[in-house]
Amino acid sequence: MSLLKTSKFGFIDLVVKSMETVESFVDMTGQEKKSYVIEEIKEHLGLEGYKEYENIIENVIEFVIAMSRNKYDLNLNRIVKCCTLS
Repeated sequence: MSLLKTSKFGFIDLVVKSMETVESFVDMTGQEKKSYVIEEIKEHLGLEGYKEYENIIENVIEFVIAMSRNKYDLNLNRIVKCCTLS
């Protein structure tokens, strides 16, 4: 059954699951991994389903990456962008 129908967070879970899969591919660049994830999502959703999410897919991927790198402090009552010193 489709992850979109069985998962509480549907599309987000689909993106994260695809990203977790591609993370183990050490011979790919970040851009290649992103392209792979997009193709996986497209295959899973089909052309019509993909069109519904096409405009936000890359932003969702970037947000998941930022969250995984602790660039945001997530709190139930507030979300604050974390500062990093260069």
